[in-house]
Amino acid sequence: MEELQGDKNTAIITPMTQPAPVAPNPDVLLPWGNAADNRHNVRVLCDLAGMAVSDKDILCAVVGGESGWLNYYADGQPVIHKNLNADGSLSSTDWGICQINDYWHIGQGMAFPTAEYVMANPEAVVNWMIIMYKEGNIKDWDAYLSGNYKKYL
Repeated sequence: MEELQGDKNTAIITPMTQPAPVAPNPDVLLPWGNAADNRHNVRVLCDLAGMAVSDKDILCAVVGGESGWLNYYADGQPVIHKNLNADGSLSSTDWGICQINDYWHIGQGMAFPTAEYVMANPEAVVNWMIIMYKEGNIKDWDAYLSGNYKKYL
């Protein structure tokens, strides 16, 4: 596209310049859904919480080891892990992106009111996990204890 410059008797034709594309803000949360966007969101929340890069890397890797950064699978099923007793009976279930255990952390008077709340609020769940990390409680997640998180670093 060209633009006319000057008065009507001395017009000079010069090409119009397009504005440079604006890079997306890396600190903006994306819609929660796929693993790549969820991983991005975990890292953004760590940044907003003032975590050092090394701590952010560990927490993010633990989330990867726990859930693959997913809250729901592509088929719409929630990411859960059933914890079984020696006799095969259910002792508890871990829910969502941070695999929040319903025996220890979900219910009246606990960190989260219901499993449905955990699944519907991944940002709140990740923020809570960040607090737990800062308090030295990352060992509460199996991916950390087992070392499974290291393959996500």
